[in-house]
Amino acid sequence: FYELMSDESTAFDRVIYNMGNNPLHYNIYKCALNYPSVVILHDFFIPNFMRACYDYDDILQKEIFKEYGFQGLFEYFYNSYESFAKKYPLNRSLIECSKTIIVHTKKAFSLANEIYKNNDFLNIMPLLRQNISLNKIKAKKELKLENTKTFGVFGFTHPIKQNLELLRSWARVMKDKNAVLFIVGENGLPDFNEKLKNFLAEQNITNAYIIGWADDELYKRYLSACDVSICLRKTHLGEASAALLDCLNYQTTTITNFSGFDDCAIYVPEVSDDWHELDAALLKAYNSDDS
Repeated sequence: FYELMSDESTAFDRVIYNMGNNPLHYNIYKCALNYPSVVILHDFFIPNFMRACYDYDDILQKEIFKEYGFQGLFEYFYNSYESFAKKYPLNRSLIECSKTIIVHTKKAFSLANEIYKNNDFLNIMPLLRQNISLNKIKAKKELKLENTKTFGVFGFTHPIKQNLELLRSWARVMKDKNAVLFIVGENGLPDFNEKLKNFLAEQNITNAYIIGWADDELYKRYLSACDVSICLRKTHLGEASAALLDCLNYQTTTITNFSGFDDCAIYVPEVSDDWHELDAALLKAYNSDDS
């Protein structure tokens, strides 16, 4: 694609780049810098991308200095990169060279205003989903889930998705209920996935399962069977959650602690260390009449 753009860039009035915090987007980033046009910035913060692709020959440090000066470099060298990455989005070069920046969340607007004291350069457009034809009864029958309240978590498993915190809450209030929980999605960290499985075994939880990666057909079947979806996140840095939009699109009752969809979800605004707010949300969803 990069070679194509170098030869054909003048043949297009506009190029739409889909850019996220993922090293697989390396050629997209290069093209967006060299042939500026429209960037759909799926993740407002892209430090993981920058570290994966540019952490060599001082290129990353030079970019940090260019964007944030000595203060940025100081925090890069004297803090953990995880801490640094929560404060510095490393997207300024991309923003400054683009003709238009499109984001998917209101959070991106507030972060731009907080970090750059301006968000006029952003345009918001929802991350779209195609309408689906839902058949919950059929999906539950295929998965042998008739007569149960079905809860689902979708997307990759990772500490940032608070999967373990959810299982602890489930053990407190849902372990003995006529309910079942499925965690469906790619295993982001094998060791963390084992930690989840060990917790289920130690607590003797027989109504929660780690499904792991599912192909498109199985993924949609679990979504269709779901009565309640749970989308949690430890931090929210302006990224759009495709999994959350899938859950809303499949008309499930949804529990979340981020996103901007407060008015159409069971929203947990502040989760304390003992997670009683999530306990209450699980019970509220269980007792709802949406199944």
